[in-house]
Amino acid sequence: MREFGELIRKARQKKGISLRSLGDLLGYSAPYLSDVENGRRNPFPEDRWKGVADLLGLDMSEMRMAASMSTGKFILPAATKTHNRVAAKLVSSWLTLSVNQLREIEKILES
Repeated sequence: MREFGELIRKARQKKGISLRSLGDLLGYSAPYLSDVENGRRNPFPEDRWKGVADLLGLDMSEMRMAASMSTGKFILPAATKTHNRVAAKLVSSWLTLSVNQLREIEKILES
């Protein structure tokens, strides 16, 4: 659970915001935020991420990736059935994709 917490801590410190101040702004206690930053608690709920991202200058996709790495679960934004179906296929076949296939996917995503 450390990746998400480390991302939050580094961004908070870079902005010069104390745990207490961040907690006041987000409606969380400083001990709770400390637990998140130190990996003792799961990342806070995704419905709070936009506020955190705005306050700390973070990208939502960066937060999603860190939360996924921290929990071992992919956290996808609300999506259609088609999004979910394609995402499930991509994840289930991830390790079988060739380097060329991954590069093609990357090109599509960058366009």
